[in-house]
Amino acid sequence: MTPTAAAADNPPPPPATRDDFLPFIPTHNLQTLAILISLPAGLQTCLLAELRRGNPLVQVERADWPHPGSLFISLGELFDPATRAMAPGLGVAWRQVNDPHYWREDLSQVRDGVEHLVVC
Repeated sequence: MTPTAAAADNPPPPPATRDDFLPFIPTHNLQTLAILISLPAGLQTCLLAELRRGNPLVQVERADWPHPGSLFISLGELFDPATRAMAPGLGVAWRQVNDPHYWREDLSQVRDGVEHLVVC
């Protein structure tokens, strides 16, 4: 199958809206909400799947790491295997890190040369 045919069979997910994230944000923090809806669509889809499974948000910030403009989201539990499995089809990379000083695994997506991360 050619890359063009594969893309036609698996269109990118639509961007999430503020209403998608509101149930997962304490006191409807507008800064947190703005960051979450700024994530690339594939990473949003993976993050929402985790939140809907009950994986809690721990940290949401404009970290400017690993690149200026990078967004950094931390979750409390490991990713569900279903999230790991769907990630590549959404243009999201999954990586097992297992670094006791940082995190155990991450999902990342690059948009406009800037990498954005969801870690746990």
